[in-house]
Amino acid sequence: MQLYSRFDALLDIYKVVKVETIGDAYVVAGGLVRYDTDGFRCVLPEGEVDHLHAVRVVEFARAMLRAARGLTLPHTGEAVMLRLGVHSGALMSGVVGTKQPRFTVCHYFLVTSRS
Repeated sequence: MQLYSRFDALLDIYKVVKVETIGDAYVVAGGLVRYDTDGFRCVLPEGEVDHLHAVRVVEFARAMLRAARGLTLPHTGEAVMLRLGVHSGALMSGVVGTKQPRFTVCHYFLVTSRS
């Protein structure tokens, strides 16, 4: 199983949303969705807060480390190494685009977590 597929399998477990992958960056956000008893999710209405969002993101990051453990790069055989960044704070999200609409969040947090 590919590394990103392993990460994808963890998303619903930790109730985080994959926002995008940019090159080698795998970007998730917590506190964006609500899960009902059947496992379906919807974007949190304005004013509703998931008070465990930071915990969910950090636990997801720890699960990413476990998922990568023992994997090697196919061309070199070297161990896969991860660099994880976490940023907390308010953000805006929505669907952008008309030809290929997609859900996204504003990117200030991505720049912050990489520095």
